[in-house]
Amino acid sequence: MNALRTRELLKAADKTLVQSRAQLDRIKGLYDAGAKAGGDVYQQEAAVGQQELQSITAKNDYEKPKAELLYFLSFPAETSTVFVMRTTDM
Repeated sequence: MNALRTRELLKAADKTLVQSRAQLDRIKGLYDAGAKAGGDVYQQEAAVGQQELQSITAKNDYEKPKAELLYFLSFPAETSTVFVMRTTDM
């Protein structure tokens, strides 16, 4: 279960990173147009860097339980896997 949970956290971290990069592009455009200060660009660049770190951390947090699960199931570590969580309505 930990592999499924950490996979969802990884997906969320990657989505947030994409949004942070898009926000940086918008702020750079506003800066180029003279509507934003240079400090705003630097602040968003720092936010993107922090989000990149969070995304890398989330990937590492996912890989460990994934490897443990593969080991538990007696699959080779290099096995390409996709975990699917199915929910049932009760």
